[in-house]
Amino acid sequence: MQTTGNLGLKKPEGTDIVDIADLNGNMDILDNAVNGKVDKVTGKQLSTNDYTTPEKTKLAGIATGANNYTHPNHTGDITSTGDGVTAIAAGVIVNADINAAAGIDASKIGTGAVSNAEFGYLDGVTSVIQTQLNAKASTALATSSTAGLLPPADKAKLDGVIKPWGDNTASMRAAGELSRSAATERQNISANTLTKILWSNKTADQKGVCDLMNSRFLVPETGIYIVSARFGFRVATSSSIQNAVGFFAINGGLNSQLADGIIRAGQTLITIAGSYQFSLDAGMTVEIFVLSPSAGSITNEDTYTHASIVRIA
Repeated sequence: MQTTGNLGLKKPEGTDIVDIADLNGNMDILDNAVNGKVDKVTGKQLSTNDYTTPEKTKLAGIATGANNYTHPNHTGDITSTGDGVTAIAAGVIVNADINAAAGIDASKIGTGAVSNAEFGYLDGVTSVIQTQLNAKASTALATSSTAGLLPPADKAKLDGVIKPWGDNTASMRAAGELSRSAATERQNISANTLTKILWSNKTADQKGVCDLMNSRFLVPETGIYIVSARFGFRVATSSSIQNAVGFFAINGGLNSQLADGIIRAGQTLITIAGSYQFSLDAGMTVEIFVLSPSAGSITNEDTYTHASIVRIA
């Protein structure tokens, strides 16, 4: 019995007995051989070179669209090395090369320490900046021998100085006025009894000098003050000459007399008035008192009854 040269298939000759086992063996050999082959595609053929695993790994690492490009080196005004940094040589770009609309950030100029905002401060400068600075006055504070700016402590002192008359410091002064309302009942005064005059209105009160609740002036700051007062005192018809007296009281103690009000025979209304200059400390109080040998009452009309205080120094 003969066999094929490639797969060793059995070929019975004419005198050989055909054995079913030989036929089945041939079929198994052919089946295994066919299973190990690839299908033929029309127009294509197998390569004579084997496709290895390293080659497949290399191909997988190449990005889509990549090409085998080597960046050339440049010399001269613009330099580059391979795929490294491309640089422009110093002094190559001149003013004419820069477009006015380029909008270059100030931090790209010089050392980069100047910002756009700081660079903008130069807009409007018409001459050498240092020359202009040299022409400015010194910011040093003045001393007893050197001219300069007014020290803050001295400014505070000047703010506290009050000029006596004809100035513009009226709104800065401690001042105020007290009076009695026409709608208020007259204040009765007992005979021979020192009585504080009570007030019901305040006007032009600056720095809280009018303490209306306690019918007095409350000194807000140390200084020299002018205090003035007048009040109308109404009595029953008198048959003899009598004196009614007004007083200024400082901190509750009688200090100065306003004036004597002489009650003449047949007279029913007198006015007692006066003013005095006081040196007062902050927190002191000023009140108005009356003393009369005859009982009477304080009139409410502002024409007769009024008190005022103003700091003059």
